Amino acid sequence: MSRRPASEVGEENLLRPFEGHEWAPHERRARLVLWLSLVTMVVELLVGVWSASLALQADAWHMATHAGALGITVFGYWYARTHSKDASLAFGTVKVNALAGFASAVALGVVAMFMGVEAIERIFHPEEIAFASALPAAVIGFCVNLVSLGILRFGVHGSHSDLHGSEGNPHHHDHNFRGAYLHLLADSATSALAIFALIMGHWLGITWLDTLAALVGALLIAIWSKGLARDTARLLLDPCPPKEKVEALRNSIASIPDVRSVSVRMWEVNSTQCVAMVEVVAKRPLSAANIRSEVPAIASLLHSSIEVRYED
Repeated sequence: MSRRPASEVGEENLLRPFEGHEWAPHERRARLVLWLSLVTMVVELLVGVWSASLALQADAWHMATHAGALGITVFGYWYARTHSKDASLAFGTVKVNALAGFASAVALGVVAMFMGVEAIERIFHPEEIAFASALPAAVIGFCVNLVSLGILRFGVHGSHSDLHGSEGNPHHHDHNFRGAYLHLLADSATSALAIFALIMGHWLGITWLDTLAALVGALLIAIWSKGLARDTARLLLDPCPPKEKVEALRNSIASIPDVRSVSVRMWEVNSTQCVAMVEVVAKRPLSAANIRSEVPAIASLLHSSIEVRYED
C-alpha cells in the first residue's frame, strides 16, 4: 500500500462581517447615544458652573464616564469596519466585537468595585447629603439614561437577542453592543435606586438608604460585568464549539464514498462563526473542492482548511 499526500487550503469561505454591514445599525445607534451623553455632559457642566451646583457638576463628570464607555463601543465598530480587509489579520476583525465587549466588562467591574468601596466607607464615616441639589441631578441623569436605553433597545430591529446574557444561549451575537447596553442599564438601575434613597432621606430622614442603594447597585453591576466578561473571555480563548456540531461535520464528511477516516478540529472565533481544520484519508483521489461541494455545512464556516491524503 502506498500513500500519495496532497493538500488544499481554501480561502473562499472567509466571511467579513462588516462587508455585509451586519452591525451597521448598532454602530449608528451607539454613536447617537454617545453624542447624547456628550451634549448632556457639556450642558450639565455649564449650568453647574453657572449655578455653583456641585451636584450638577458631579453628574456632568459622571456622564463623561458614559461617554468613555460608549467611546469603547463606537471605536470597536469603527476599527472592525475599517480594518475588515487587513491582510495582516488572519481572520479579519471578527474578534474585535468580543474584545470591545470584554473591555466594557472590565470597565463595569471597576465601577462596581469603586461603588462598593465608597459605600463601605460611608458606613463607617457618614457624610451629610445635600438632598435638594443632588435629587435634580439624579433625575436628569436617569432621564438621559432612559432615552439612551430606548435608542439602543428599540431602535435596532432584532437587537433584543443581542442584549441579553448567555443564560440558556451562549451564542448571543453582539457583545460590543451588549457592553454599551449593560453600562447604561446599570447606571439607570443605580440612578433609580439613588432617586428613591434621596427622596426617602429628604422627606423621611432615612439617610442610610443612600448607602444601601449604592451597595445594591454595585452588586448588580458586578453580576452583569461577570456575565459579560465570562462570555467575551471565552471567545477570546478560541473555544471549541459544542461536541454535537463537530461530530455532525465529521459524520457528514465520513459519509462520502471511499473516505476511510476523518479528523476535525474546530474552534469559535466569534459568537456565530467557527473555523475548522479537516484531515481526510480517502481510497480515491478527492480534492478539497469535492468535499466542500458534498458537505454544505462547510460553507457556513468562516474559514476551512482541508487536507486530503490518498491511500492506493
